[in-house]
Amino acid sequence: MVVKVSSAGRTFVLSDIDGTLVPHPFFSGLTNTQRAAYIERMLALFAREDFGVVTGRAEESFQRLFSDSNLKPCRPKFLGLEFAAVMLGRDEAYVTPKNFAPLNTLMRELAEATGARQDFASDEDLLTLMARGRIEGYLLEPKSRLAQVEWYFSDVRRQEAFGHFLREWLNPRLLDLPEITVQLFPTRVDLLERGFRPKWGFFERLPPGIFERLFSGYSRLVVLGDELYDSYMFRYVKTLQGGPFSRVECYSVGGPLPYADGTFATIAEALEQVEKWLQENPSSPSF
Repeated sequence: MVVKVSSAGRTFVLSDIDGTLVPHPFFSGLTNTQRAAYIERMLALFAREDFGVVTGRAEESFQRLFSDSNLKPCRPKFLGLEFAAVMLGRDEAYVTPKNFAPLNTLMRELAEATGARQDFASDEDLLTLMARGRIEGYLLEPKSRLAQVEWYFSDVRRQEAFGHFLREWLNPRLLDLPEITVQLFPTRVDLLERGFRPKWGFFERLPPGIFERLFSGYSRLVVLGDELYDSYMFRYVKTLQGGPFSRVECYSVGGPLPYADGTFATIAEALEQVEKWLQENPSSPSF
């Protein structure tokens, strides 16, 4: 893909992580050397003033993804967690989480049900396994306004069996929980508080005045993502063109998405272009 780059003003890049700038799931399939190289490049981006992240991960999961014995983890200047239910800076919280009790109760019950199934058991935590390049297990991740269930098994029959078990377990319970909505993905189920818009109301939930402070001095906003929720974010950020950004551009990775201005074929291509955009920035403004 050929992308025209403007040298006028400064560019702020706001990006999803998994499947957009790093291989998903959880760096699986990479050697230790390849994984370390990705971590080093991402931490270099996190240290910049002109780069931010919007991810579905909770903070602990996000930190673990980029942990390495030889490198010190660094929080980006602007970090949207849990599909932007929680928004943080390096030293402050912009939006505090809202706890949704019905989801927490449902996830506790699901943890008990899955824990009782020996056919899905794993000796180690899924995040730990995947960091070593193994896809074997499931992850239950309750968050403030949503919860996620992800599963990856090398045996196709176990993969299909877990998906079947999850549907059979959830369907009758969700009939009694109209306040919860469901998004289905091939190896993931998202359970959301009704009315919560993942990556959609990202900026409108910022406290008054903080938006201008965070992005003062930037004339161009570039946003990247790779899945449905990212297209919701694309749609919203398009409304920001004309103030404070004179240009807003959105790019999908791996395939086309609604509201995207272009598509990067691969993660490697997207990451290389992000680094190029930021290298061309004039000196970052002070905050």
